[in-house]
Amino acid sequence: MSQGLGKVRYREFKEFIEDNNALKGFNLTDQLLQQLFSEIDPHKKGFLTESDWNAAFGGFDWHEQLVVELQNLVA
Repeated sequence: MSQGLGKVRYREFKEFIEDNNALKGFNLTDQLLQQLFSEIDPHKKGFLTESDWNAAFGGFDWHEQLVVELQNLVA
């Protein structure tokens, strides 16, 4: 987070992605990563907040996705 202000700027977002190998296998260029960041930042503030993150991913059901991936693996 940016200086404890509850804001994640692109540089910090990119560092997190790279340090944690969070998007392994997607082979994103810097331009595509910037586009992803921009999509998560709907008001184009130049930073992400927790509410931006929740708006983008809050409806995602991690457990359901795991079941689907397991079923695809077994099938």
